[in-house]
Amino acid sequence: MTDLERTFQHYMNMLAPDIALENEYRGIPGRKFRFDFAHINSKVAIECQGGIYGRGKKRGAHIRPAGYELDCEKAILAALNGWVTLPITSGMLADDPMKIIGWVTGVIDMRLNGMKLQ
Repeated sequence: MTDLERTFQHYMNMLAPDIALENEYRGIPGRKFRFDFAHINSKVAIECQGGIYGRGKKRGAHIRPAGYELDCEKAILAALNGWVTLPITSGMLADDPMKIIGWVTGVIDMRLNGMKLQ
């Protein structure tokens, strides 16, 4: 688990202790893709996008061309399988963790209760 994933999990446990997330969940049949976190009943996946601020070897795989293309493929396949994917960055969590966790829990609640944004 990365530092960003640990930080996200910490805030979820602190601010939304009643919401259980699976870590490293395989939600796309026939593929090896794993979601960093998944709320299975609502089909909400959380992807922690680390390494976006680094340079050279410190740059994350998600922003290298091949890694980014795989992330795009994963997001499309997730959508085709009924998943909503929420990307989270370290900057977002550092700036306002309550807002980010509120967004995540809001989407989970909407999916569970059949609500839609207006």
